[in-house]
Amino acid sequence: QVRAQPLDARTDLFSFGAVLYEMVTGVLPFRGDTSGIIFDGVLNRAPASAARLNPDVSPELERIINRRSRKIAICDTSMLPRCGRNCSG
Repeated sequence: QVRAQPLDARTDLFSFGAVLYEMVTGVLPFRGDTSGIIFDGVLNRAPASAARLNPDVSPELERIINRRSRKIAICDTSMLPRCGRNCSG
């Protein structure tokens, strides 16, 4: 959405990761005073480790959150022949 590209299942997976992150940590994965700062975080930064913010997060849950919160660029449209709509992030 930030890149103004067509939306597909990858966007939903990223959003699921963000919601899951907030559920287990109590904070948003990307924060800022302006939408530009938040967009920069989404595109260029990784959120703090969920396990660091909540020591009760299991390694498996951390792995799931990290996998779903990966940047959409990991499965960019330039990789569609390899990745396509079956991208598992």
